[in-house]
Amino acid sequence: MRFPFEEEFGGSDFLDSKELKELGERIISEKFPYYDGEVLIDYRWKRRGGSSGGNVVLGKCTRLTGLARHLSLGVHYSVWLAVDHCKAYQFNDEQLEALVYHELCHIERDEPKDEDKPVTWRTRGHDSEVFFAELREYGAWRLTLEQLVETVRQLPLPMEIATPV
Repeated sequence: MRFPFEEEFGGSDFLDSKELKELGERIISEKFPYYDGEVLIDYRWKRRGGSSGGNVVLGKCTRLTGLARHLSLGVHYSVWLAVDHCKAYQFNDEQLEALVYHELCHIERDEPKDEDKPVTWRTRGHDSEVFFAELREYGAWRLTLEQLVETVRQLPLPMEIATPV
């Protein structure tokens, strides 16, 4: 996938992306088929991702409500990827796919207990929040950390990771 150039943003912080939309739609059809046709998602590049808590922000999934949803013509979620960080880390197509997948994992279908009520959608947080030092010092001391360790043990061989320039 081609990263947009700075000039393509034309003074805006965001840039619509047909390629990211196609990637997101493919991921949804393969991995989240219950999203298809029920959740409208807008995909964009963001000029700069910034940081949060000392970590770079590679992307974000935001639920649109109220005026934002109205102005976006009914879009439920906005997914953006930070072009500056993706370029700096030299993300390949597989890493971009993993990042879009990550952002789509923030969307959760909420099944109503009452059959007469409609299905709703909400934004969900990460499965586990952890510090590497915490794992080194105390190990998998809680359930979500046990699940994290078990998942990591079953991972395939790692992909090539670039250091930002």
